[in-house]
Amino acid sequence: MSNTIFKISKLEFKKSKKKYSKRFVAILVLLVIISTFSAYYSAISGVKSDYMLYRIATPYKIDDPRYVIYDLSYSDAIQYLNTEKIDVYSGTNYVILSGTDKSLSAGDELRDYLENKYKEYLFEKYGEKAFPVLVSVEYLERKLKPSFEKPKSVGIKGGKEIEKIEKIEKKVERVGSKETPLTLPTGKSTKFRLEYSTPDKITSPSLLEKLIYSFFFVVPSFFVIQVFSSSLIEDKISRRIEVLIPAARSYEVILGKVFLYLVFSLLSVVIVSLIFGESVICLLFIFPIILFLMAVQCFTSIISRSYRELTFLSLSLSLLLTTYVFIPAIFSGTIPVSKISPITLMLSFFETSKINVREYVFSTFQFYSMAFILFHLSSKAMDSEILYSKSILNKIVLLNEKIIKRSSYVFAASISSIPFVFMVEFFLLSMLFILPQVYSIPILIASIALVEETFKASFVYAAYKNSANLYISALLSALGFFIGEKIIVMLNIATQYNFLFLSKFLVFPLLLHCLTMLVFASLLRFGFDRALAVSITIHYIYNYAMVVMLL
Repeated sequence: MSNTIFKISKLEFKKSKKKYSKRFVAILVLLVIISTFSAYYSAISGVKSDYMLYRIATPYKIDDPRYVIYDLSYSDAIQYLNTEKIDVYSGTNYVILSGTDKSLSAGDELRDYLENKYKEYLFEKYGEKAFPVLVSVEYLERKLKPSFEKPKSVGIKGGKEIEKIEKIEKKVERVGSKETPLTLPTGKSTKFRLEYSTPDKITSPSLLEKLIYSFFFVVPSFFVIQVFSSSLIEDKISRRIEVLIPAARSYEVILGKVFLYLVFSLLSVVIVSLIFGESVICLLFIFPIILFLMAVQCFTSIISRSYRELTFLSLSLSLLLTTYVFIPAIFSGTIPVSKISPITLMLSFFETSKINVREYVFSTFQFYSMAFILFHLSSKAMDSEILYSKSILNKIVLLNEKIIKRSSYVFAASISSIPFVFMVEFFLLSMLFILPQVYSIPILIASIALVEETFKASFVYAAYKNSANLYISALLSALGFFIGEKIIVMLNIATQYNFLFLSKFLVFPLLLHCLTMLVFASLLRFGFDRALAVSITIHYIYNYAMVVMLL
Protein backbone atom coordinates (compact mmCIF):
# COMPACT_ATOMS: atom_id res chain seq x y z
CA MET A 1 0.00 0.00 0.00
CA SER A 2 1.37 3.39 -0.97
CA ASN A 3 1.98 6.06 1.64
CA THR A 4 -0.81 8.24 0.19
CA ILE A 5 -3.42 5.52 0.59
CA PHE A 6 -2.32 4.92 4.16
CA LYS A 7 -2.59 8.63 4.97
CA ILE A 8 -6.11 8.80 3.54
CA SER A 9 -7.12 5.76 5.61
CA LYS A 10 -5.68 7.44 8.68
CA LEU A 11 -7.66 10.61 7.97
CA GLU A 12 -10.81 8.53 7.55
CA PHE A 13 -10.20 6.89 10.92
CA LYS A 14 -9.68 10.26 12.62
CA LYS A 15 -12.86 11.61 11.02
CA SER A 16 -14.80 8.62 12.37
CA LYS A 17 -13.39 9.20 15.83
CA LYS A 18 -14.58 12.82 15.77
CA LYS A 19 -17.95 11.87 14.37
CA TYR A 20 -18.74 9.30 17.06
CA SER A 21 -18.18 10.15 20.73
CA LYS A 22 -16.47 7.77 23.14
CA ARG A 23 -19.76 7.14 24.93
CA PHE A 24 -21.45 6.20 21.64
CA VAL A 25 -18.57 3.88 20.69
CA ALA A 26 -18.69 2.24 24.15
CA ILE A 27 -22.44 1.64 23.84
CA LEU A 28 -21.99 0.31 20.32
CA VAL A 29 -19.25 -2.11 21.41
CA LEU A 30 -21.40 -3.26 24.34
CA LEU A 31 -24.36 -3.88 22.03
CA VAL A 32 -22.16 -5.81 19.63
CA ILE A 33 -20.84 -8.00 22.47
CA ILE A 34 -24.36 -8.66 23.79
CA SER A 35 -25.65 -9.42 20.29
CA THR A 36 -22.71 -11.74 19.62
CA PHE A 37 -23.24 -13.74 22.81
CA SER A 38 -27.01 -13.82 22.20
CA ALA A 39 -26.50 -15.12 18.69
CA TYR A 40 -24.01 -17.72 19.92
CA TYR A 41 -26.30 -18.85 22.74
CA SER A 42 -29.27 -19.07 20.38
CA ALA A 43 -27.22 -21.04 17.88
CA ILE A 44 -26.13 -23.68 20.38
CA SER A 45 -29.33 -23.93 22.44
CA GLY A 46 -32.07 -23.00 19.97
CA VAL A 47 -34.84 -20.46 20.19
CA LYS A 48 -36.62 -20.63 23.55
CA SER A 49 -39.67 -18.50 22.90
CA ASP A 50 -41.94 -21.52 23.59
CA TYR A 51 -40.43 -22.46 26.95
CA MET A 52 -43.03 -23.03 29.72
CA LEU A 53 -45.74 -22.34 27.18
CA TYR A 54 -48.13 -25.22 28.01
CA ARG A 55 -49.59 -26.40 31.32
CA ILE A 56 -49.98 -30.13 31.86
CA ALA A 57 -51.22 -32.26 34.74
CA THR A 58 -49.66 -35.72 34.90
CA PRO A 59 -48.18 -38.12 37.45
CA TYR A 60 -45.30 -38.88 35.06
CA LYS A 61 -42.03 -37.05 34.49
CA ILE A 62 -41.83 -35.02 31.28
CA ASP A 63 -38.40 -33.65 30.39
CA ASP A 64 -39.63 -30.96 28.05
CA PRO A 65 -39.11 -27.28 28.97
CA ARG A 66 -42.21 -26.28 27.00
CA TYR A 67 -44.44 -27.76 29.70
CA VAL A 68 -45.24 -26.51 33.20
CA ILE A 69 -46.13 -29.67 35.13
CA TYR A 70 -48.83 -29.89 37.84
CA ASP A 71 -49.32 -32.88 40.13
CA LEU A 72 -53.11 -33.11 40.36
CA SER A 73 -55.63 -35.83 41.00
CA TYR A 74 -57.97 -36.85 38.20
CA SER A 75 -60.97 -34.91 39.61
CA ASP A 76 -58.92 -31.75 40.16
CA ALA A 77 -57.42 -32.07 36.69
CA ILE A 78 -60.87 -32.27 35.08
CA GLN A 79 -61.97 -29.18 37.02
CA TYR A 80 -58.85 -27.28 35.91
CA LEU A 81 -59.43 -28.40 32.32
CA ASN A 82 -63.00 -27.07 32.38
CA THR A 83 -61.80 -23.69 33.63
CA GLU A 84 -58.89 -23.74 31.13
CA LYS A 85 -56.31 -23.39 33.92
CA ILE A 86 -54.39 -26.30 32.39
CA ASP A 87 -54.18 -27.39 28.76
CA VAL A 88 -53.62 -31.14 28.97
CA TYR A 89 -54.13 -34.02 31.38
CA SER A 90 -52.06 -37.17 30.69
CA GLY A 91 -53.14 -40.34 32.42
CA THR A 92 -51.89 -43.94 32.23
CA ASN A 93 -53.04 -44.63 28.68
CA TYR A 94 -55.08 -41.60 27.71
CA VAL A 95 -54.81 -37.85 27.21
CA ILE A 96 -57.55 -35.27 27.82
CA LEU A 97 -57.50 -31.79 26.25
CA SER A 98 -59.39 -28.70 27.29
CA GLY A 99 -60.53 -28.09 23.72
CA THR A 100 -58.86 -24.73 23.13
CA ASP A 101 -56.47 -24.09 20.25
CA LYS A 102 -53.61 -23.92 22.71
CA SER A 103 -54.52 -27.29 24.21
CA LEU A 104 -54.71 -28.87 20.75
CA SER A 105 -51.23 -27.54 20.02
CA ALA A 106 -50.04 -28.84 23.39
CA GLY A 107 -51.47 -32.27 22.56
CA ASP A 108 -49.60 -32.36 19.24
CA GLU A 109 -46.35 -31.40 20.95
CA LEU A 110 -46.92 -34.05 23.63
CA ARG A 111 -47.46 -36.71 20.98
CA ASP A 112 -44.19 -35.76 19.27
CA TYR A 113 -42.40 -35.81 22.61
CA LEU A 114 -43.68 -39.33 23.42
CA GLU A 115 -42.73 -40.57 19.94
CA ASN A 116 -39.19 -39.26 20.38
CA LYS A 117 -38.94 -40.90 23.80
CA TYR A 118 -40.10 -44.18 22.31
CA LYS A 119 -37.49 -43.94 19.57
CA GLU A 120 -34.83 -43.31 22.22
CA TYR A 121 -35.97 -46.40 24.09
CA LEU A 122 -35.85 -48.55 20.93
CA PHE A 123 -32.44 -47.31 19.94
CA GLU A 124 -30.95 -47.74 23.42
CA LYS A 125 -32.30 -51.28 23.65
CA TYR A 126 -31.90 -52.57 20.09
CA GLY A 127 -29.59 -50.12 18.32
CA GLU A 128 -29.41 -50.58 14.56
CA LYS A 129 -31.35 -53.84 14.91
CA ALA A 130 -34.47 -51.73 15.38
CA PHE A 131 -34.69 -51.44 11.56
CA PRO A 132 -37.18 -50.84 9.92
CA VAL A 133 -38.74 -49.11 12.92
CA LEU A 134 -35.71 -46.83 13.03
CA VAL A 135 -33.80 -45.94 9.88
CA SER A 136 -30.83 -43.70 9.18
CA VAL A 137 -30.53 -41.36 6.20
CA GLU A 138 -27.34 -40.72 4.28
CA TYR A 139 -27.40 -37.82 1.79
CA LEU A 140 -25.28 -38.45 -1.28
CA GLU A 141 -23.88 -35.92 -3.70
CA ARG A 142 -26.09 -35.57 -6.75
CA LYS A 143 -24.57 -36.90 -9.97
CA LEU A 144 -25.21 -34.21 -12.56
CA LYS A 145 -23.71 -36.11 -15.46
CA PRO A 146 -24.74 -39.77 -15.89
CA SER A 147 -21.92 -42.27 -16.09
CA PHE A 148 -22.16 -45.06 -18.64
CA GLU A 149 -19.14 -47.01 -17.41
CA LYS A 150 -19.71 -50.57 -16.34
CA PRO A 151 -19.14 -51.24 -12.66
CA LYS A 152 -15.82 -52.85 -11.94
CA SER A 153 -16.09 -56.41 -10.69
CA VAL A 154 -13.61 -57.41 -8.03
CA GLY A 155 -14.41 -61.02 -7.46
CA ILE A 156 -16.15 -64.14 -8.85
CA LYS A 157 -18.30 -66.41 -6.79
CA GLY A 158 -20.24 -69.37 -8.19
CA GLY A 159 -19.40 -68.33 -11.76
CA LYS A 160 -21.14 -64.96 -11.36
CA GLU A 161 -19.54 -61.54 -11.10
CA ILE A 162 -20.33 -59.75 -7.89
CA GLU A 163 -19.56 -56.32 -6.61
CA LYS A 164 -17.39 -55.81 -3.56
CA ILE A 165 -19.40 -54.21 -0.79
CA GLU A 166 -17.59 -52.11 1.76
CA LYS A 167 -19.38 -52.11 5.10
CA ILE A 168 -18.67 -49.11 7.29
CA GLU A 169 -19.32 -49.54 10.98
CA LYS A 170 -21.24 -46.60 12.39
CA LYS A 171 -21.20 -46.10 16.11
CA VAL A 172 -23.46 -43.60 17.80
CA GLU A 173 -23.21 -42.66 21.46
CA ARG A 174 -26.54 -40.90 21.70
CA VAL A 175 -29.81 -40.54 19.84
CA GLY A 176 -30.29 -37.66 17.43
CA SER A 177 -27.87 -35.74 15.29
CA LYS A 178 -24.17 -36.32 16.02
CA GLU A 179 -21.03 -35.66 14.06
CA THR A 180 -18.83 -38.78 14.09
CA PRO A 181 -15.46 -39.44 12.42
CA LEU A 182 -15.97 -41.70 9.42
CA THR A 183 -13.09 -43.72 7.92
CA LEU A 184 -13.53 -44.23 4.21
CA PRO A 185 -11.99 -47.09 2.17
CA THR A 186 -9.45 -44.58 0.79
CA GLY A 187 -8.05 -44.07 4.26
CA LYS A 188 -9.19 -40.44 4.39
CA SER A 189 -11.23 -39.21 7.28
CA THR A 190 -14.22 -36.91 7.07
CA LYS A 191 -17.35 -36.07 9.08
CA PHE A 192 -20.91 -37.11 8.57
CA ARG A 193 -24.19 -36.34 10.28
CA LEU A 194 -26.15 -39.41 11.36
CA GLU A 195 -29.81 -39.39 12.35
CA TYR A 196 -32.10 -42.24 13.33
CA SER A 197 -35.79 -41.68 12.87
CA THR A 198 -38.99 -43.44 11.90
CA PRO A 199 -39.67 -43.53 8.14
CA ASP A 200 -42.73 -41.27 8.40
CA LYS A 201 -40.62 -38.48 9.94
CA ILE A 202 -37.96 -38.40 7.23
CA THR A 203 -38.01 -35.15 5.28
CA SER A 204 -35.62 -33.49 2.86
CA PRO A 205 -33.02 -31.09 4.35
CA SER A 206 -34.33 -27.61 5.04
CA LEU A 207 -33.24 -25.20 2.32
CA LEU A 208 -34.15 -22.20 4.46
CA GLU A 209 -31.65 -23.35 7.09
CA LYS A 210 -28.80 -22.93 4.61
CA LEU A 211 -29.90 -19.43 3.71
CA ILE A 212 -30.16 -18.30 7.34
CA TYR A 213 -26.80 -19.86 8.20
CA SER A 214 -25.04 -18.08 5.32
CA PHE A 215 -26.64 -14.77 6.33
CA PHE A 216 -24.65 -14.68 9.56
CA PHE A 217 -21.36 -14.50 7.64
CA VAL A 218 -22.28 -11.64 5.32
CA VAL A 219 -24.92 -9.50 7.04
CA PRO A 220 -22.58 -8.01 9.74
CA SER A 221 -20.39 -6.55 7.01
CA PHE A 222 -23.48 -4.88 5.49
CA PHE A 223 -23.55 -2.45 8.41
CA VAL A 224 -19.88 -1.56 7.97
CA ILE A 225 -20.43 -1.01 4.24
CA GLN A 226 -23.38 1.28 4.95
CA VAL A 227 -21.18 3.39 7.25
CA PHE A 228 -18.60 3.56 4.45
CA SER A 229 -21.14 4.77 1.87
CA SER A 230 -22.52 7.31 4.33
CA SER A 231 -19.04 8.67 4.99
CA LEU A 232 -18.22 8.85 1.28
CA ILE A 233 -21.34 10.76 0.26
CA GLU A 234 -20.86 13.08 3.23
CA ASP A 235 -17.40 13.96 1.88
CA LYS A 236 -18.89 14.48 -1.56
CA ILE A 237 -21.77 16.73 -0.45
CA SER A 238 -19.51 18.79 1.81
CA ARG A 239 -16.98 18.96 -1.09
CA ARG A 240 -14.17 17.61 1.10
CA ILE A 241 -13.45 15.10 -1.61
CA GLU A 242 -12.46 17.94 -3.96
CA VAL A 243 -9.66 18.83 -1.54
CA LEU A 244 -8.22 15.31 -1.76
CA ILE A 245 -8.36 14.96 -5.55
CA PRO A 246 -5.56 17.50 -6.32
CA ALA A 247 -3.37 16.01 -3.57
CA ALA A 248 -3.72 12.38 -4.65
CA ARG A 249 -4.82 10.28 -7.57
CA SER A 250 -8.49 9.39 -7.70
CA TYR A 251 -7.87 5.66 -7.27
CA GLU A 252 -5.72 6.36 -4.20
CA VAL A 253 -8.57 8.33 -2.65
CA ILE A 254 -10.95 5.42 -3.31
CA LEU A 255 -8.58 2.77 -1.93
CA GLY A 256 -7.67 4.90 1.08
CA LYS A 257 -11.32 5.24 2.08
CA VAL A 258 -12.14 1.60 1.32
CA PHE A 259 -9.23 0.02 3.18
CA LEU A 260 -10.34 0.87 6.74
CA TYR A 261 -13.91 -0.41 6.27
CA LEU A 262 -12.75 -3.47 4.37
CA VAL A 263 -10.59 -4.51 7.33
CA PHE A 264 -13.54 -4.15 9.74
CA SER A 265 -15.79 -6.13 7.39
CA LEU A 266 -13.34 -9.02 7.16
CA LEU A 267 -12.87 -8.89 10.92
CA SER A 268 -16.62 -9.37 11.39
CA VAL A 269 -16.46 -12.49 9.19
CA VAL A 270 -13.62 -13.92 11.29
CA ILE A 271 -15.59 -13.29 14.50
CA VAL A 272 -18.69 -15.01 13.11
CA SER A 273 -16.64 -18.00 11.92
CA LEU A 274 -15.10 -18.38 15.39
CA ILE A 275 -18.54 -18.16 17.04
CA PHE A 276 -19.91 -20.93 14.84
CA GLY A 277 -16.73 -22.98 15.08
CA GLU A 278 -16.02 -22.82 11.34
CA SER A 279 -12.69 -22.41 9.61
CA VAL A 280 -11.47 -18.88 8.86
CA ILE A 281 -10.88 -20.17 5.33
CA CYS A 282 -14.45 -19.03 4.77
CA LEU A 283 -12.84 -15.63 4.11
CA LEU A 284 -11.89 -16.95 0.67
CA PHE A 285 -15.59 -17.16 -0.19
CA ILE A 286 -16.84 -14.06 1.62
CA PHE A 287 -14.06 -11.65 0.60
CA PRO A 288 -15.11 -11.31 -3.09
CA ILE A 289 -18.71 -10.70 -2.01
CA ILE A 290 -17.72 -7.99 0.48
CA LEU A 291 -15.38 -6.40 -2.05
CA PHE A 292 -18.16 -6.34 -4.65
CA LEU A 293 -20.74 -4.92 -2.23
CA MET A 294 -18.28 -2.23 -1.20
CA ALA A 295 -17.58 -1.37 -4.84
CA VAL A 296 -21.32 -1.07 -5.50
CA GLN A 297 -21.78 1.26 -2.53
CA CYS A 298 -18.74 3.28 -3.57
CA PHE A 299 -20.08 3.81 -7.09
CA THR A 300 -23.63 4.61 -5.96
CA SER A 301 -22.33 7.09 -3.37
CA ILE A 302 -20.35 8.97 -5.99
CA ILE A 303 -23.16 9.17 -8.55
CA SER A 304 -25.86 10.02 -5.98
CA ARG A 305 -26.76 13.66 -5.46
CA SER A 306 -28.11 13.36 -1.90
CA TYR A 307 -28.64 11.00 1.03
CA ARG A 308 -32.19 10.39 -0.17
CA GLU A 309 -31.02 9.30 -3.62
CA LEU A 310 -28.33 7.10 -2.10
CA THR A 311 -30.88 5.45 0.19
CA PHE A 312 -33.17 4.68 -2.74
CA LEU A 313 -30.32 3.21 -4.80
CA SER A 314 -29.01 1.20 -1.85
CA LEU A 315 -32.40 -0.37 -1.11
CA SER A 316 -33.03 -1.18 -4.78
CA LEU A 317 -29.60 -2.68 -5.32
CA SER A 318 -29.75 -4.61 -2.03
CA LEU A 319 -32.73 -6.54 -3.36
CA LEU A 320 -30.90 -7.37 -6.57
CA LEU A 321 -27.62 -8.29 -4.87
CA THR A 322 -29.30 -10.34 -2.14
CA THR A 323 -31.12 -12.32 -4.81
CA TYR A 324 -27.92 -12.94 -6.73
CA VAL A 325 -25.73 -13.81 -3.73
CA PHE A 326 -28.02 -15.75 -1.40
CA ILE A 327 -30.85 -17.31 -3.42
CA PRO A 328 -28.57 -19.72 -5.39
CA ALA A 329 -27.18 -21.00 -2.07
CA ILE A 330 -30.64 -22.32 -1.12
CA PHE A 331 -30.36 -24.85 -3.95
CA SER A 332 -26.78 -25.91 -3.22
CA GLY A 333 -26.23 -29.49 -4.28
CA THR A 334 -29.47 -29.65 -6.27
CA ILE A 335 -29.02 -27.51 -9.40
CA PRO A 336 -25.78 -26.41 -11.14
CA VAL A 337 -26.82 -22.74 -11.21
CA SER A 338 -26.33 -22.60 -7.45
CA LYS A 339 -22.56 -22.53 -7.98
CA ILE A 340 -22.62 -19.01 -9.37
CA SER A 341 -22.60 -17.84 -5.74
CA PRO A 342 -19.53 -18.27 -3.50
CA ILE A 343 -21.96 -18.87 -0.62
CA THR A 344 -22.81 -22.24 -2.19
CA LEU A 345 -19.15 -23.23 -2.24
CA MET A 346 -18.72 -22.02 1.34
CA LEU A 347 -21.56 -24.23 2.58
CA SER A 348 -20.10 -27.15 0.65
CA PHE A 349 -16.69 -26.46 2.22
CA PHE A 350 -18.22 -26.56 5.70
CA GLU A 351 -19.55 -30.05 4.95
CA THR A 352 -16.63 -31.57 3.07
CA SER A 353 -13.59 -29.38 3.97
CA LYS A 354 -12.69 -29.40 0.27
CA ILE A 355 -12.34 -26.61 -2.29
CA ASN A 356 -12.82 -27.24 -6.00
CA VAL A 357 -10.42 -24.78 -7.64
CA ARG A 358 -12.29 -24.70 -10.94
CA GLU A 359 -15.63 -23.99 -9.30
CA TYR A 360 -14.03 -21.40 -7.02
CA VAL A 361 -12.52 -19.51 -9.96
CA PHE A 362 -15.80 -19.55 -11.87
CA SER A 363 -17.85 -18.48 -8.85
CA THR A 364 -15.59 -15.69 -7.57
CA PHE A 365 -14.10 -14.33 -10.81
CA GLN A 366 -17.29 -12.47 -11.70
CA PHE A 367 -17.37 -10.77 -8.28
CA TYR A 368 -13.71 -9.78 -8.46
CA SER A 369 -14.11 -8.48 -12.01
CA MET A 370 -17.29 -6.50 -11.21
CA ALA A 371 -15.64 -5.02 -8.11
CA PHE A 372 -12.58 -3.96 -10.13
CA ILE A 373 -14.74 -2.41 -12.85
CA LEU A 374 -16.91 -0.50 -10.35
CA PHE A 375 -13.89 0.83 -8.46
CA HIS A 376 -12.38 1.90 -11.80
CA LEU A 377 -15.62 3.65 -12.76
CA SER A 378 -15.76 5.30 -9.34
CA SER A 379 -12.25 6.71 -9.74
CA LYS A 380 -13.10 8.01 -13.22
CA ALA A 381 -16.33 9.57 -11.89
CA MET A 382 -14.39 11.69 -9.38
CA ASP A 383 -14.54 14.65 -11.68
CA SER A 384 -16.39 17.89 -11.01
CA GLU A 385 -18.40 17.63 -14.22
CA ILE A 386 -19.62 14.15 -13.32
CA LEU A 387 -19.86 14.51 -9.53
CA TYR A 388 -22.29 17.39 -9.68
CA SER A 389 -24.16 16.80 -12.93
CA LYS A 390 -27.95 16.87 -12.99
CA SER A 391 -29.09 13.22 -12.93
CA ILE A 392 -27.75 9.70 -12.47
CA LEU A 393 -28.46 8.83 -16.09
CA ASN A 394 -26.60 11.94 -17.22
CA LYS A 395 -23.64 10.97 -15.03
CA ILE A 396 -23.49 7.47 -16.53
CA VAL A 397 -23.61 8.90 -20.06
CA LEU A 398 -20.81 11.38 -19.25
CA LEU A 399 -18.80 8.59 -17.62
CA ASN A 400 -19.13 6.42 -20.72
CA GLU A 401 -18.04 9.28 -22.92
CA LYS A 402 -15.06 9.96 -20.67
CA ILE A 403 -13.87 6.33 -20.81
CA ILE A 404 -14.85 5.13 -24.31
CA LYS A 405 -12.90 7.51 -26.53
CA ARG A 406 -12.03 5.12 -29.35
CA SER A 407 -13.72 2.27 -31.21
CA SER A 408 -11.32 -0.27 -29.68
CA TYR A 409 -12.53 0.69 -26.20
CA VAL A 410 -16.04 -0.42 -27.16
CA PHE A 411 -14.80 -4.00 -27.50
CA ALA A 412 -13.31 -4.04 -23.99
CA ALA A 413 -16.38 -2.36 -22.50
CA SER A 414 -18.72 -4.95 -24.05
CA ILE A 415 -16.73 -7.86 -22.64
CA SER A 416 -16.54 -6.20 -19.22
CA SER A 417 -20.31 -5.73 -19.14
CA ILE A 418 -21.11 -9.46 -19.35
CA PRO A 419 -21.02 -10.15 -15.56
CA PHE A 420 -23.40 -7.25 -14.94
CA VAL A 421 -25.72 -8.36 -17.73
CA PHE A 422 -25.76 -11.90 -16.39
CA MET A 423 -26.54 -10.68 -12.87
CA VAL A 424 -29.48 -8.56 -14.06
CA GLU A 425 -30.80 -11.44 -16.18
CA PHE A 426 -30.55 -13.81 -13.24
CA PHE A 427 -32.55 -11.37 -11.15
CA LEU A 428 -35.19 -11.14 -13.87
CA LEU A 429 -35.29 -14.91 -14.12
CA SER A 430 -35.87 -15.21 -10.37
CA MET A 431 -38.64 -12.62 -10.33
CA LEU A 432 -40.54 -13.35 -13.53
CA PHE A 433 -40.89 -17.11 -13.12
CA ILE A 434 -43.37 -16.62 -10.33
CA LEU A 435 -45.78 -15.60 -13.11
CA PRO A 436 -47.67 -18.16 -15.20
CA GLN A 437 -45.53 -19.60 -17.97
CA VAL A 438 -47.74 -18.06 -20.66
CA TYR A 439 -46.68 -14.59 -19.48
CA SER A 440 -43.28 -15.22 -17.87
CA ILE A 441 -41.43 -16.51 -20.96
CA PRO A 442 -42.37 -13.65 -23.35
CA ILE A 443 -41.70 -11.05 -20.64
CA LEU A 444 -38.37 -12.67 -19.77
CA ILE A 445 -37.29 -12.76 -23.44
CA ALA A 446 -38.26 -9.10 -23.88
CA SER A 447 -36.39 -8.14 -20.68
CA ILE A 448 -33.25 -9.95 -21.82
CA ALA A 449 -33.37 -8.19 -25.18
CA LEU A 450 -33.82 -4.83 -23.44
CA VAL A 451 -30.89 -5.37 -21.06
CA GLU A 452 -28.42 -6.66 -23.64
CA GLU A 453 -29.21 -4.10 -26.33
CA THR A 454 -29.10 -1.21 -23.85
CA PHE A 455 -25.63 -2.15 -22.66
CA LYS A 456 -24.28 -2.60 -26.19
CA ALA A 457 -25.92 0.53 -27.56
CA SER A 458 -24.67 2.76 -24.74
CA PHE A 459 -21.05 1.85 -25.56
CA VAL A 460 -21.55 2.51 -29.26
CA TYR A 461 -23.24 5.83 -28.52
CA ALA A 462 -20.36 6.93 -26.25
CA ALA A 463 -17.81 6.14 -28.96
CA TYR A 464 -19.95 7.98 -31.52
CA LYS A 465 -20.04 11.09 -29.28
CA ASN A 466 -16.22 11.01 -29.27
CA SER A 467 -16.20 11.01 -33.09
CA ALA A 468 -15.20 7.36 -33.42
CA ASN A 469 -16.27 5.35 -36.48
CA LEU A 470 -19.89 4.44 -35.82
CA TYR A 471 -20.13 1.17 -37.77
CA ILE A 472 -16.77 -0.18 -36.61
CA SER A 473 -17.81 0.60 -33.03
CA ALA A 474 -21.10 -1.24 -33.61
CA LEU A 475 -19.34 -4.37 -34.91
CA LEU A 476 -16.78 -4.29 -32.10
CA SER A 477 -19.56 -3.98 -29.53
CA ALA A 478 -21.34 -7.00 -31.03
CA LEU A 479 -18.10 -9.02 -31.19
CA GLY A 480 -17.10 -8.13 -27.63
CA PHE A 481 -20.50 -9.06 -26.26
CA PHE A 482 -20.46 -12.34 -28.20
CA ILE A 483 -16.97 -13.29 -26.95
CA GLY A 484 -17.97 -12.39 -23.39
CA GLU A 485 -20.94 -14.74 -23.60
CA LYS A 486 -18.74 -17.55 -24.92
CA ILE A 487 -16.25 -17.05 -22.09
CA ILE A 488 -19.06 -17.83 -19.66
CA VAL A 489 -19.88 -20.95 -21.67
CA MET A 490 -16.25 -22.05 -21.69
CA LEU A 491 -16.17 -21.64 -17.92
CA ASN A 492 -18.87 -24.32 -17.84
CA ILE A 493 -21.89 -22.40 -16.71
CA ALA A 494 -24.98 -24.49 -16.13
CA THR A 495 -26.44 -26.15 -19.22
CA GLN A 496 -29.87 -24.82 -18.32
CA TYR A 497 -28.60 -21.29 -18.87
CA ASN A 498 -26.91 -22.26 -22.12
CA PHE A 499 -30.29 -23.37 -23.33
CA LEU A 500 -32.29 -20.52 -21.87
CA PHE A 501 -30.10 -17.70 -23.15
CA LEU A 502 -29.42 -19.44 -26.48
CA SER A 503 -25.67 -19.47 -25.98
CA LYS A 504 -25.10 -23.03 -27.23
CA PHE A 505 -25.02 -21.77 -30.79
CA LEU A 506 -22.09 -19.82 -32.17
CA VAL A 507 -22.97 -18.42 -35.58
CA PHE A 508 -26.52 -17.27 -34.98
CA PRO A 509 -25.87 -15.22 -31.80
CA LEU A 510 -22.91 -13.50 -33.48
CA LEU A 511 -25.05 -12.61 -36.50
CA LEU A 512 -27.81 -11.39 -34.19
CA HIS A 513 -25.50 -9.09 -32.22
CA CYS A 514 -23.96 -7.71 -35.40
CA LEU A 515 -27.38 -7.16 -37.00
CA THR A 516 -28.89 -5.34 -34.02
CA MET A 517 -25.87 -3.08 -33.60
CA LEU A 518 -25.65 -2.25 -37.30
CA VAL A 519 -29.37 -1.43 -37.31
CA PHE A 520 -28.84 0.74 -34.23
CA ALA A 521 -25.94 2.55 -35.90
CA SER A 522 -27.96 3.11 -39.07
CA LEU A 523 -30.96 4.54 -37.21
CA LEU A 524 -29.02 6.58 -34.66
CA ARG A 525 -29.54 9.74 -36.69
CA PHE A 526 -33.27 9.44 -35.92
CA GLY A 527 -32.57 9.47 -32.18
CA PHE A 528 -31.05 7.12 -29.60
CA ASP A 529 -34.42 5.95 -28.24
CA ARG A 530 -35.87 5.00 -31.63
CA ALA A 531 -32.73 3.21 -32.75
CA LEU A 532 -32.58 1.27 -29.49
CA ALA A 533 -36.26 0.31 -29.71
CA VAL A 534 -35.77 -1.21 -33.18
CA SER A 535 -32.70 -3.20 -32.10
CA ILE A 536 -34.56 -4.51 -29.05
CA THR A 537 -37.49 -5.57 -31.26
CA ILE A 538 -35.20 -7.51 -33.61
CA HIS A 539 -33.49 -9.19 -30.65
CA TYR A 540 -36.85 -10.11 -29.13
CA ILE A 541 -38.20 -11.63 -32.38
CA TYR A 542 -35.07 -13.74 -32.79
CA ASN A 543 -35.07 -15.03 -29.20
CA TYR A 544 -38.80 -15.78 -29.24
CA ALA A 545 -38.55 -17.64 -32.54
CA MET A 546 -35.63 -19.74 -31.26
CA VAL A 547 -37.43 -20.61 -28.02
CA VAL A 548 -40.57 -21.64 -29.94
CA MET A 549 -38.53 -23.89 -32.25
CA LEU A 550 -36.57 -25.48 -29.39
CA LEU A 551 -39.67 -26.08 -27.27
